[in-house]
Amino acid sequence: MNKFLLIFCSLLALSLPARAASLPELKAKVREPVLQELMGGCSLRCAFFWDTWAGTPPSLKPASELCDDDAMTAWISATTGTGETIEFRIPKHLPKDCRDTPFYGVTIANGLIRSLSEFHDYARVKTMTLQVNKQPIARLHLADTWRWQDFSFEDVFLNQGDLIELTIDELYPGKTTQQPAITEIVLQGAH
Repeated sequence: MNKFLLIFCSLLALSLPARAASLPELKAKVREPVLQELMGGCSLRCAFFWDTWAGTPPSLKPASELCDDDAMTAWISATTGTGETIEFRIPKHLPKDCRDTPFYGVTIANGLIRSLSEFHDYARVKTMTLQVNKQPIARLHLADTWRWQDFSFEDVFLNQGDLIELTIDELYPGKTTQQPAITEIVLQGAH
């Protein structure tokens, strides 16, 4: 029995690096600057709202500023950010027409973008891992810019109680603090 368990664990350990290596690496498509008058618009919110939490698991705190359509607010990590998680919790009760809702992208305004000096003062996210219901979807490589950044991937069909997670892997250093900031995260889908 112990020999079988040892062999099983060894095989599992060998398969994990291969699975991590096969995770799609997505580079940001950099777009226009983030302007307050252009905030909002179509997104996964056309289907339903969600709760946003951030921090170091298991001590996550509400982080509504990540999805508030306000270019002047930002989530700022309480730590140096690496290993922190941002969670989007889909409601446990969805109308029938919202079940199996496609989720196919993420748009991010990286850093604190109120001013160019604040953008450089705080750390910014360099890479993040995207998971849905604890299943890795992709590794996102963000540019060091205060412009919108788009990521697209194959459709993932969301249902009630699902969990979308972004885990911070690497940072661009800040001039005055290594606490990363993110102004906005837009989940793309529904249409």
